[in-house]
Amino acid sequence: MNNALASIFLLIGIPLILSAQVSNNMSLLGQWDDNNLPLRSGLAYNEIWGYADPDNGKEYAIIGTVQKVFFLDITDPANPIIKDEITGGSNTIWRDMKNFGPYLYCVADEGNEGLIVVDISDLETGATVLNQSNSDFARAHNVFVDNTTSKLFVAGSNTTSSGLKIYDLGSTPNSPTLTASPTLPGGYVHDLYARNDTVYCNHGNNGLYIYDFSNPANPIQLASLTTYAESGYNHSCWLTDNGDYLVFCDETHGRGVKMMDVSDFTNLDVIDIFRSELLAPVHTNSIAHNPIIIGDTVYLSYYHDGIQVFEFSDPSDVQRIAYYDTYTSHSNYAGYDGAWGVYPFLPSGNIIGSDVLNGLSVLAFANALPVEWLDFYGREEPSHIELNWATASETNSDSFVIQRSSDGRLFKDIYQLAAAGNSLNPQFYAYQDKNAINGWNYYRVKQMDYDGEFAFSKTIAIAFGEDEFKIYPNQIIKGFPIQLHLPIQEENVSIQLFNNAGQVVFNDFIQADQPELEWLTPNLPSGMYILQLTYNNGLQYNERLLLR
Repeated sequence: MNNALASIFLLIGIPLILSAQVSNNMSLLGQWDDNNLPLRSGLAYNEIWGYADPDNGKEYAIIGTVQKVFFLDITDPANPIIKDEITGGSNTIWRDMKNFGPYLYCVADEGNEGLIVVDISDLETGATVLNQSNSDFARAHNVFVDNTTSKLFVAGSNTTSSGLKIYDLGSTPNSPTLTASPTLPGGYVHDLYARNDTVYCNHGNNGLYIYDFSNPANPIQLASLTTYAESGYNHSCWLTDNGDYLVFCDETHGRGVKMMDVSDFTNLDVIDIFRSELLAPVHTNSIAHNPIIIGDTVYLSYYHDGIQVFEFSDPSDVQRIAYYDTYTSHSNYAGYDGAWGVYPFLPSGNIIGSDVLNGLSVLAFANALPVEWLDFYGREEPSHIELNWATASETNSDSFVIQRSSDGRLFKDIYQLAAAGNSLNPQFYAYQDKNAINGWNYYRVKQMDYDGEFAFSKTIAIAFGEDEFKIYPNQIIKGFPIQLHLPIQEENVSIQLFNNAGQVVFNDFIQADQPELEWLTPNLPSGMYILQLTYNNGLQYNERLLLR
């Protein structure tokens, strides 16, 4: 905890309540907190982002503070190392940053820092400020990068507060070109999410609006949600991988997080409201701040309640699966102390969070449920896929639910069988999936406890069927062609690339009317991708592709 704030509390006679650390299914791997950093309105830290170097495999945390942005090597989470820091020139409560490959874009909502572009391609050597300009705006609240269209969106700027500034990153990401500054009917834009030119804008007290930005200078309003249950200050949002659901937060005490069906823009429907209330039943007015989604899991930074993780394999029944409270020095939900941001996209699976007083936390799921897994594997048989798993011990284990996915992200329940309950001896289980998908099948096992808690096994992938979708070589220099072996021939087949965060970064159609097809890979940042083909009848094939 920042010592300066603690001293203030003690000097004015307010008791500093230090409660025990609260966590479930998550553990702290490492932490960084500089108590000498200056405060502004009682806050020392703000937004957090992450970066994984594709060349050396190292992982970094990028965290904003009142005066600076720090870059820390967290490859060894127990020993975070400061690699560099940059100063924008202002003291501010609010900073935000997002990256487009090795380029980081930073803004601040106080002062005159404008847009800062940072080269983060070699953080072992240091972060290099390539450009800082306040010619388009002096301050802004948020930025968002749409990797599918190579656009940078700036929200809440002082020159276009009731709209967005849009920059082109495709040609010169080191020096983005301003392409449009449209005003929007929803008014002030606090934050946003963008994919494939569809932009979901959080308009604060005016609600949530959805726009088509195919023409950035003249966006088209597609839908709006201005009246809904537990409405407040519409603050932030994130879209699910399949684009059918949107999770959004209202930055108002006592408002739950919303899961909204956005598959039909003419009928936006909030289908579930979920929340964290670690101080319930005495206090039930917590505030969620920022959500991020991977697969069917939403990661939330929560004021007072830390980092919260929820699962939505059934979007109408969202369930919490893990949490770690980064700020336990409180006895109610008054104010806005606690976790500001969360970043779950690191290849290691580690989760990083920022707390406004306690700085950086590096977290991991720590499976506290009473099952010790031995193994989970599967194999293709002529008429089915055989799945086997084993446990070394079980305590109060109720059942196992087998889940299957065609893309490794959105899973559905396909079968449930009883667990041993309580056992100190190895237990062996098997299931035959006689309805396996032609192509790649992704499986995981959801272990259910008697009290409703659950945890997941590892995920495995098994190809099924004589005619499989194949790509070769599966390691290729970006911008060069690969060969696609197609099990089915059809015209106008959708082809997409997903990055390791589950985001669509390339979307097109191909004429897949030959068994063998040469396809030119797009010029994307180096890394691992999932190449997905979707046929007109909905059949999907997936294969991994490593671009260098």
